Amino acid sequence: NKRTQAAMETAEEAPLNDFHLTTAQERFVCFENGQCRVNAVAGSGKTSSVALRTLRLLADDCPPEDILMVTFTEKGATEMRTRLRRYATGDVYKDLGLDTDKVLVTTFNGFGQSLLEEHFAKLGFAKAPELVNEIVKKDILIDILGSHQNLPLDYKNPFLSLPNARGAVIQIGEIVDAFKASYVETVADAEALLGGDLKPCAAELLDIYQEYNRRLVAANMIDFEDQLRLLLQLKVHGVFDSFGFQHIVIDEFQDSN
Repeated sequence: NKRTQAAMETAEEAPLNDFHLTTAQERFVCFENGQCRVNAVAGSGKTSSVALRTLRLLADDCPPEDILMVTFTEKGATEMRTRLRRYATGDVYKDLGLDTDKVLVTTFNGFGQSLLEEHFAKLGFAKAPELVNEIVKKDILIDILGSHQNLPLDYKNPFLSLPNARGAVIQIGEIVDAFKASYVETVADAEALLGGDLKPCAAELLDIYQEYNRRLVAANMIDFEDQLRLLLQLKVHGVFDSFGFQHIVIDEFQDSN
């Protein structure tokens, strides 16, 4: 018999009509100027406090477009949107007509990707970039390695991936990722990151890294390590100077790097 998956019922978003804040929670919800970091254990009401802080800003006539809420996971973002709506339709706030749907609630990666899709031309892309998959990534590296055959790598077993042994393609992929994570731009940067018999090859490995990046741009692709690196490049173009966000509220900040 053909298997089917039953549709999940949408969880009821019942209004939250009543809430009680501790003194510490109230201090956070009513915090006014500057930067505020809250340290709290699991189950202590972080999500509720964050949602109520945003509603308090809206109630104080802050335009919803001026608020950016960032979570670490899409599940967290969905929960935050739901919580905002439930409080906004509850007894405390329902008469104010707060429009929580206009508040931008997103994830770190989702927000970063939206910026790349909006400003891709400034980074040399012909259209909005897509995430490269591992197969395409390896194909690009294999082609580039065809012109770099004298590095101290295992060319005979290019895809070997063991705890203490790496093939040429696997090792080059790890080096490329490490270069991106450390924002390597010069030979000196590469030398500082490399060790052993690879350190004298810093200039050649930097060439491979730069060629890999050029090919990704030509193919309108990025990889996981690219997003933050490219976002930092957008800073040079003044993209962040025109943001209209007056309040940035971050949930689960401890999970960010």
